[in-house]
Amino acid sequence: MKRIIQILVVFVFAFGYRVQATHVAGAEIMYRYIGDSTNVPRQYLVIVKLYRLQSSPVSLSTSVALCVRSSCFSTLNINLPKIPPAQLGYTPITSGPGAGGFMTPGQDECVSTAPGAGFQAIETHWYQGVVTLPQNCSDVRFSHSVVCCRNPNQNLVNANSATLYVEALLNSMVGNNTSPQFITPAAKSFCTNNYFVWSQATIEPNGDSIRYRWANPQEGNNCGPGVNMAWQPGYSVNQPFPIAPGTQIVIENNGSFKFTTGSTTGLFVLKVEVEEYKYDTIFLQWVLVGTSQRDMQVNFVNNCKPEVQNGPKIDINQPGYTNTSEPAGGYVHGFMSNYGYPLRNDSVPNPNSPTGWDKIIPIVPYNCFDSVVDLKFDVNIQCESVTDEGSEFRIVGPDSILRPVIGVQKNCNVALETKHIQLKLHKPFTVNGDYILYIKQGNDGNTMLNSCGFPLPEYYAIIIRVNNCPNPLYDLKNVTIENNMHPYIEWEIDSPTVNIAYIDGWNVYRSDDSGQTFNFLAFQNVPTDFFWRDITLNTPEVNSGIYHYKVQLVMSQPFYITRSIKSILLDTLYQTDSVIALVWNHYDGWPNPRYTVEMGVEDSATQQINWQKVEMTGNPTFDTTMVIQKPCDGTKNQDYWLRVVADDTSGINWKYTSISNYEKFSCKEKPVPPPPVYEPIEIPNVMTPNGDGLNDDFVIKNIEQHRNAKLRIMNRWGDIVFESDNYETATPWNGNHRNTGQPVADGVYFYVLQYLNMITNEVETRNGTISVFK
Repeated sequence: MKRIIQILVVFVFAFGYRVQATHVAGAEIMYRYIGDSTNVPRQYLVIVKLYRLQSSPVSLSTSVALCVRSSCFSTLNINLPKIPPAQLGYTPITSGPGAGGFMTPGQDECVSTAPGAGFQAIETHWYQGVVTLPQNCSDVRFSHSVVCCRNPNQNLVNANSATLYVEALLNSMVGNNTSPQFITPAAKSFCTNNYFVWSQATIEPNGDSIRYRWANPQEGNNCGPGVNMAWQPGYSVNQPFPIAPGTQIVIENNGSFKFTTGSTTGLFVLKVEVEEYKYDTIFLQWVLVGTSQRDMQVNFVNNCKPEVQNGPKIDINQPGYTNTSEPAGGYVHGFMSNYGYPLRNDSVPNPNSPTGWDKIIPIVPYNCFDSVVDLKFDVNIQCESVTDEGSEFRIVGPDSILRPVIGVQKNCNVALETKHIQLKLHKPFTVNGDYILYIKQGNDGNTMLNSCGFPLPEYYAIIIRVNNCPNPLYDLKNVTIENNMHPYIEWEIDSPTVNIAYIDGWNVYRSDDSGQTFNFLAFQNVPTDFFWRDITLNTPEVNSGIYHYKVQLVMSQPFYITRSIKSILLDTLYQTDSVIALVWNHYDGWPNPRYTVEMGVEDSATQQINWQKVEMTGNPTFDTTMVIQKPCDGTKNQDYWLRVVADDTSGINWKYTSISNYEKFSCKEKPVPPPPVYEPIEIPNVMTPNGDGLNDDFVIKNIEQHRNAKLRIMNRWGDIVFESDNYETATPWNGNHRNTGQPVADGVYFYVLQYLNMITNEVETRNGTISVFK
């Protein structure tokens, strides 16, 4: 009897010790369907995680009891063995009551772990095992209850004497299923009076829809059902821990808890359930197919780590990262002060500085032509505190021109935190130098918050150092006049130094005053087109002026402006019926241009001008004048065009020719005289040389139409009274004797006329008589 009492006392003592010393801080339960890989129908892997205060003096067993119950089959009791931490990728606790578990990662990220700071370290113990269900059922429940006891806390009634009960639901009537799987730790310590985004993220491998909801912490035996625990005054299922006045706890469907802590410290319990829904295509409704539960405890303390209170900073220990100490008046100081911004970087003492201190400016490397800036921080940043569009970031180049940030790649981990932010640039950096990145309050009302809720100071500055960009090489190559209408300019790039993919375009400049002043003319925005047609000028302008051009590369920013090249203006110096003298200006596209004068005739069918080199000595020429023989022979009307074509005799610019405007001249057809009209010769037979003006002379009409007219007039005795070997009507016989000059006597005289007939081209003779009366 004494021994029985002794044993009973030991049992009660041991049981009471366990009741008071388990100190469980949380638990979660979930399951995975593994029947496809094991070829065992309805087989599931069930996972139970227990979170316990490290200060608990009692060791946890190497297995826990799992209860599986439903309305379709008898209750199953399964033992789930503890999984060694090393098998899960964690560092194991090898001694003491916590042996076989591991320290929950991330719980001390924000708070001090010094003695008396209020921090409560929490272990994780992972159990899992296989369950094969006898049959499918719509209300299978996997449940577990910690024998005893919950850790004392401030929001539940009698927590230190209550069990902790969790369960997961499976509806296998609509198919095999895996419940939502928690992928972040359930234990966390928070600083007071700060904003937090705490992730309780899960993954759902079946592609079903999930929903997060608050659940009431429960107690009960291993097979349940669980009984809701009572809340201390001021706390409830939807507000299980203290928050700042006027704020609320937001739980989003991605598993993020958003809240601002108040000034209250202590330990607080909360519970979340993740429901999984599948759409039933037969009944056209959403069906609940599974749940996972997480009962957890959070720790609120006043003692935040000093290093996190300064907010996140660039991690200069990253490869290629460095920093510089800059006194007041330095490059970054000067830039920030020009805009009236106070530089908020950390300071270090420097007695030689005007202010007694220097600012520490991080330097981040950058690869030329990249469109992403990598920023790596020393602590985690809440992804939600960084806007998607990157409104927190301002980048200014060495030329003081803003470089837009158009987006942010956050690289969030499962806890929706990141140490690696990538800024997407509107255009890549293409010029060497130090670019200043400074932080401003974004569109969300903050800069960036570390995982402990502390912001990166506004006007924190970073140098982005670019020193591996090649100097771009390009040159204007040619200016020509296209079809006597528009100037057409051409240029080239040196491909190794200019990346076509990043060219924004080209600025084109023109001078209309012999190169004295150049004005911006246009932006050629096709990166792969290294030419431009000046349609602002037409035929009248190119026939009356010389135009100088320059171009400028724009690749994220404008680069240098090239040399100028001028167009060729062809003009007529003088011309006659047979020649035309040309003159033109010297072409400066290459050092020693050669000029070829070409002549063209328009094809009436195509309206195209067919050009041919003018074949003559001295063409081509290095001179700027030339006299051209006109091809005019008077046989037809024809328009001709002349132009000058310049080429480079060195062969360097062999693929380019510069063509002038056109000069026009015309050849006219000479008129053919009409055939002569021959009137018949009229020889008078009477003359009255009495001075009355009528028939005073012997005039043979129309004799001028013929040639070589010879006239002889004789009296009846055959004496010649008048003779002419070149008779003309202008010198007719006036009735006087050729020897005496006295008027001949009245009477009948005889004439003989001989001439060359121009119609028949034969010599003809005509004779007759003429009567002379006074």
